Amino acid sequence: MGDHANQDDLAAAMQLMQQQMIQMQQTIQAQQDAAEQAPLARQEQQAQTAAKSQAAELLQTLTNANA
Repeated sequence: MGDHANQDDLAAAMQLMQQQMIQMQQTIQAQQDAAEQAPLARQEQQAQTAAKSQAAELLQTLTNANA
């Protein structure tokens, strides 16, 4: 009887460890994904800022030309 209870406890502990390992793997993957996406998001933001700046300059040029 004692052996069976010990086996059940061991099986439950192993299952918990496996779940924790899966969660750690998912967390690591999410961190890696975020690290890969950050430079892309920065580049996109810089491109949008540059486009807005160019549009503002063009608008100013057109406004001055019509004045």
